[in-house]
Amino acid sequence: MRKKQLIALSACNFAVFTVGNSLTGLMPVYLSRLEADATVTGVYMAVVFLSMAISTVIGGRLSDYLQRRKALLILGGALAAPTIWLMSGSTAILPLMILNAFLWFAGGIVVTMVNILAGLFSEEGSRGRIFGLLGLSINIGLLLGALISGPIADRWGFSTLFVLSGFIYLLIPLAGLFVQDKAATPRQRQGTASLASLNFLLNRTFGFLFFAAILVQIANSLMIMGRPMIMDAARFDATAITTAGAVGVVVPFLLPLIIGWLSDRLGRKPFLVLGYLTTPLGLITLAAAVDTWHFWVVSVLQNMLAISMVVGSALITDQVPARSLGTALSLLNATPWIGYVIGFSAGGAAISAFQMTPTLIIGVLLSLIAVGLLIPIETRRPEAPASGTGAPQEA
Repeated sequence: MRKKQLIALSACNFAVFTVGNSLTGLMPVYLSRLEADATVTGVYMAVVFLSMAISTVIGGRLSDYLQRRKALLILGGALAAPTIWLMSGSTAILPLMILNAFLWFAGGIVVTMVNILAGLFSEEGSRGRIFGLLGLSINIGLLLGALISGPIADRWGFSTLFVLSGFIYLLIPLAGLFVQDKAATPRQRQGTASLASLNFLLNRTFGFLFFAAILVQIANSLMIMGRPMIMDAARFDATAITTAGAVGVVVPFLLPLIIGWLSDRLGRKPFLVLGYLTTPLGLITLAAAVDTWHFWVVSVLQNMLAISMVVGSALITDQVPARSLGTALSLLNATPWIGYVIGFSAGGAAISAFQMTPTLIIGVLLSLIAVGLLIPIETRRPEAPASGTGAPQEA
């Protein structure tokens, strides 16, 4: 992959996750200011991430059908900026939720295009490194979002935070101008290849990884929602809450790059398991957290799960032919959002019904089941398809 391509794709990831961490880390706090309880907060966040799950899947199908990933990426960024500016003037929960959902729909399109283009342009033997570099750009965005959002909200209010976030999103259409696209399937064969492109759904590795990823993301969402709620109830201010989020990014900052590189050489499966095991450890720590440094540890463990997405994306790129890669990667990258939808909605209701600690213990059990689902997956590369399936073509 050319450096210019990698920098442009990294800039898009950076913008989405800077804004994402700015808003997601403080949204439970902001909603509490609007007098929303745990159930309403869970439903709100579930709806928001449902929209991102839908856009991720739709984006993958549009990618394979239209072969216009660059245009979709630019469009997603162009729609996101005015949407978040509208959020700055809304203080009612329902319109705020609708606007936030549309914002994440646009963000999901952008992230999906970034991952598909990375898969199409990366070469065998370097995929873990490429996805690791993209993971590093995500960490940079997460760190910046955590560092700036709390102080901005404390000093100038949430409306100012929304306005500034909109300007960050304008980076996406600008970076998109430097992105190169390619067609994974010749146009004249799109109709014939449509059903064949779904054959990866029968792949055992994809199936187990897909469901394991959803379960572990459900568990991880309980940390995402639970940590700011616990800290807010303990009278920590917005800066302290987002500082814990920043620490959680700083400690494993280079891990996506390092683990991606190591998985190219030592295999994918051990690092998948390692990433998954951090979630039950984080939930157990959160259940006992009292002091500031406890929440820092929780945040670190919460963000460690990102290495599993880097390795998982590289594994799916190894296993799935180019004609199916857009749909396969979009489905895999939808698993966090699907997990968040289930985790936030069910988790909010569970917290209201059973309190926080029992809900976190349920998350521990779900994450351990997810680890078990990784055992049957295979990591060897399947035999190359017969000639005539259509190698990637330059657009």
